[in-house]
Amino acid sequence: MFESAFYPTSGGQLHDLGTLTVDGKTYNIVNAEKVGKSVLHILDEELPNDKESYIGKTVTCTIDEARRS
Repeated sequence: MFESAFYPTSGGQLHDLGTLTVDGKTYNIVNAEKVGKSVLHILDEELPNDKESYIGKTVTCTIDEARRS
């Protein structure tokens, strides 16, 4: 099972919003969905490289605390 700091849409409660920064580029997280045992993070634009190139990378995330509250 994978974990995420972002709450996915569930039980009538809306998903968290925020940002994800990888390789010095910041993306907006516009949706978070539970898919099986994982949380799928939908970004405002596609990542430029193939998904395998991001394995093991350090990612910084921020959550929109005002929306969460």
